[in-house]
Amino acid sequence: MSFLKLSGLLINTSKISSVKISENKYTINLISGKTHGLMLFCSGSFSSVEDSVEVNKDKHPEDYESVSKWINNLNK
Repeated sequence: MSFLKLSGLLINTSKISSVKISENKYTINLISGKTHGLMLFCSGSFSSVEDSVEVNKDKHPEDYESVSKWINNLNK
């Protein structure tokens, strides 16, 4: 099991579904066990809820650097 350490947050990397890479910002989408939905007369819909963490280069430079290093190490 591997973790990504940010200031004030430790993320289990197996729970990351995707990372959106934008200029000066990462948005980390996490798999969640939460669902919501509606059932009515044998029909309806259910969907899962994704949590996300935003890491901004200007607001959180140390965290941004940590995520950058983690991403760069994935390619090795």
